[in-house]
Amino acid sequence: MRSTAATLCSPEAGPSSSGSRPARVLVVDDAERVLNFLEIKLRASGYSVQRASNGDSAIDLVRSFRPDILVLDVSMPGKDGIQTLREARVFCQAPALLISGYDVGYEAFQGLGRVDFLAKPFNPDELLLRLRRLASLPR
Repeated sequence: MRSTAATLCSPEAGPSSSGSRPARVLVVDDAERVLNFLEIKLRASGYSVQRASNGDSAIDLVRSFRPDILVLDVSMPGKDGIQTLREARVFCQAPALLISGYDVGYEAFQGLGRVDFLAKPFNPDELLLRLRRLASLPR
């Protein structure tokens, strides 16, 4: 029998691969301007995007949207990006890109599966490169 983790997150990833649906990306950030920018950039690059402005909303969307990739701000009020990812990992193993304007040591997200980190401010092309790399990692 397949685990809940395998069934609640989508099995496909990548902007869109030969006839398949666009990859689903959940973007989580408490800054509205960052959410707007990421949504526009990712949609223009062929991704299907949902967004959340806090960790609790993100967990609800992970369950319903079943993202292929998670993009989470590390520093958010309440439940931060790392806490949100830890909670999501109970039922979702989608790769994650953590973003932050603060220095975050690798040890902060060790043991959380396929995770990468990108410092703010970032080059939009670097963001897309990181997402493609995460999507191509073996499960």
